[in-house]
Amino acid sequence: MGRYKEKQTGKYWECTGMHTANDTRYYHIWPVENSKQELQLTREDIEARFDYMPYPKPVIKTESVIQRHPILISLQCPECGSVLKVKGGAILTSPLQYEHICSNKDCHYHVCLSSIHSGMYALVTDEQERSINEGTYSERKCGRVIEITEKEASLLLCK
Repeated sequence: MGRYKEKQTGKYWECTGMHTANDTRYYHIWPVENSKQELQLTREDIEARFDYMPYPKPVIKTESVIQRHPILISLQCPECGSVLKVKGGAILTSPLQYEHICSNKDCHYHVCLSSIHSGMYALVTDEQERSINEGTYSERKCGRVIEITEKEASLLLCK
């Protein structure tokens, strides 16, 4: 099993299986770029025609991570200043939307918003927090906000 390089052409072939017939073991091998050209060869035929070229181990690389910090997102009613509360669950659109209603019983403001909902604890970058506060946040442009629980947020703040 594995990858082989043809001695004459330098093309790579892949061996993915074998079967036995009349006490002879046959290996299924085909060119990497054309899986319809399968050959069934014995071990001796493979060794005569190909060099075994196993895939090298993957390169391990570490990358720095953008620092995130916990925040609580609280949406305010633009008409009376009260906190907006999420009503019900998510509306199945793409992206998901959440219906928000004003917590002031005398105000009838309501709106559907995607991604961010009032009372949400989240991990964000400084740039994401700025775009949320400026009202320019877009998941497609600014990246995904990572939602966390209140308990996770308080543990992160204590560190």
